[in-house]
Amino acid sequence: MQEIRRLPLRVMGTVSTRKRAVSEFLCPQCGNIVVKRRSNGRRDYTCSQACARKYRYDAYRAPRKERIGTGRGYWAVLRHDHPNASADGYVLEHRLIMEKKISRYLTKDEVVHHINGVRKDNQIENLLLMDANEHRSFHTKGRRSPAAKLSDDDVRAARKMYVDNTRVCDIALTFKISGGAASQLVHNKSYRDVS
Repeated sequence: MQEIRRLPLRVMGTVSTRKRAVSEFLCPQCGNIVVKRRSNGRRDYTCSQACARKYRYDAYRAPRKERIGTGRGYWAVLRHDHPNASADGYVLEHRLIMEKKISRYLTKDEVVHHINGVRKDNQIENLLLMDANEHRSFHTKGRRSPAAKLSDDDVRAARKMYVDNTRVCDIALTFKISGGAASQLVHNKSYRDVS
C-alpha cells in the first residue's frame, strides 16, 4: 500500500505495551486510509482480507468477452445479473432471445429448439420453444437405437411366430436375442414403430 504519512510511535493492539512505528496507508482497492505498523503496511497490498480478495480477483482475472462460442456449438452472452447464468456469468444466446420474445425468464425444463439444426443461427424465426420431453421425443421420433439388432422384417416375422404359438425362448434363439428382448418384442414394448 502507499504510505501517506508517518505518525508518532504508538501502542498497537492490546497484547503488547511496546510502542511501534506506524503510518497512514491508502488502500488501492477501497480508497480508505488505514493506520498500520510500517512493516505491515509496506508488505500488505490492501487494508483487509475482503479488499485483498477483490484486488486479487480484479488483478488476475482474465478479461471477459461479451460473447463466446461454447464447446457444444452455441453462442453464450455475458449476463452476470441473469438468474439462469452459469457460474462464470454466461447465458446461452438463443435462450435470451426467446426470453425477450415471450417477456419472461425460461424455466429449467423449457428448451429452445433450432429449427434448421444450426446451433449458432439464433434468428427468432429459427427458434422454437418446447418443454424438455417434447424436445426429446421430437429428436428421437422414427429413430431406432443404434444397438437394435433386428430389421423391420425380422420383427414382423417374430411377432407372427408368437401369434402362431411359438414359445418366446424359441423366438429368442431363432433371432439370437435375449429372452427379455424377445418378450418385449412380441408384447409390443419394443420396436413399437413396426406394425
